[in-house]
Amino acid sequence: MHGTYKLSFLGQALVSVELTSGHIANQTFDPVTNTTGADVVIDSQDKSKMQLVFQNTSGGVKNVKLIRPGYSAAETFTTRLRG
Repeated sequence: MHGTYKLSFLGQALVSVELTSGHIANQTFDPVTNTTGADVVIDSQDKSKMQLVFQNTSGGVKNVKLIRPGYSAAETFTTRLRG
């Protein structure tokens, strides 16, 4: 589960990571599109749970997207394992 995830959502919020060792980096807000983006960096390989906390949302957030490390927003599904 460790690595850098790409987070995006409509609205503005202060985001933090709980239940694992990680942090939010490079958080930006675009007022024209009302879109927030950030990197969710998970440092620990030991944990299997992650929780994102959204605070100070001023009306909530919508369309939350969290993209796994190694994938792009254009990929809807993970690639199959080949063996």
